Amino acid sequence: MTGPTGPTVTANNLVAGITSAGTPEFVLAGGIVPLDTFLQNGTAITNTNGNITLAPNQTYYVDYKVNVGTTTVTGVSVAVFLNGTIVPGTNTADFTNPPFTTTLAGNTIVNTGAGANILNIVNTGSSATFGATSVSVIKLA
Repeated sequence: MTGPTGPTVTANNLVAGITSAGTPEFVLAGGIVPLDTFLQNGTAITNTNGNITLAPNQTYYVDYKVNVGTTTVTGVSVAVFLNGTIVPGTNTADFTNPPFTTTLAGNTIVNTGAGANILNIVNTGSSATFGATSVSVIKLA
């Protein structure tokens, strides 16, 4: 026996990133990791000039993976920011002695407030070169 069809929970989703075929991007400390490739479904998540815009008063799952190219600095880190403020628990770091390459990854759930909501991945460590990067955002509710 087949039950009723449930809701499509992934009707609103977005995958964004820096493609591995693209040129790695140098990002200053405190700078936004640029995103140059986008695939999206629905209207509750959009891209505007590299910023991920989320609809108001919603819940989203965010998964991110950032590759840091060979660097000569100690301490690289990234975090998810919502409306210019770090989302608690999302700062991911590597303090290996240089030179090294590393992948920084994490995930979180964010609740948006009223009005415009802008999501970014921000370089919270030393200036470094960022390569293949991916950010997936799925509207949950």
